[in-house]
Amino acid sequence: MLFFSSTPVVDFVDLKENQVVFLSKKPLRLGRDTPVRMSMQASEGKSQLVASRVFLQKSRQVEGGQHAYIGTLQTELPFEPVPHSSADSSALRRGSRMDCALRVMSPDIPGYSGISVDLSLTGLQLETRQALTLGHVVELRLETHIEEMEFIVVKARVAWCRPEGKKAFRSGLEFRDLTPEIRAQLEELSRFLRLRETANLTQLVLECADRYLLGYTSVEAE
Repeated sequence: MLFFSSTPVVDFVDLKENQVVFLSKKPLRLGRDTPVRMSMQASEGKSQLVASRVFLQKSRQVEGGQHAYIGTLQTELPFEPVPHSSADSSALRRGSRMDCALRVMSPDIPGYSGISVDLSLTGLQLETRQALTLGHVVELRLETHIEEMEFIVVKARVAWCRPEGKKAFRSGLEFRDLTPEIRAQLEELSRFLRLRETANLTQLVLECADRYLLGYTSVEAE
């Protein structure tokens, strides 16, 4: 007797230039055309299940055991779907810590630079080419990519450090001696990152891969 698996039902998140983002409770294989039934909503009306095929390119595990996928839509949709609101897309976030890949410069860290993994108002995780010394207080320059506030200079203590693969280390740093001005700058950066998450969910899915590319070319060239 033959058994056929049912087409997975996934939750539509966003669509930009034929690149679709959706959430799935079931793990899916990348690099192939995959049939899915996508739950989406038209501008007027209730949610509908739309049979689609997507060539899956990227994935990332998110809260609640789900996976976020990005791929190229292979079939034409019967209507223009409504993207999830910021409240509905909360599954793509990780609590008060926000995923972000910011270049971090400092003469106090090996190689003088690193890439942030995530950020909160109390600290950040940082990837570097060499290990940081536990307990050391370092001065960091966070390059924010905000026109009105190009960088933030803040002191932080190295709380922990561990190997991350064969060529990198990940450290947890706690901000120290925050002045009211620096705290206000960190709050502004946090608001910017939240707005970016809401405005561009596709970038959020890809950002975990981007942090391995940003900033490391200049380090290797040295």
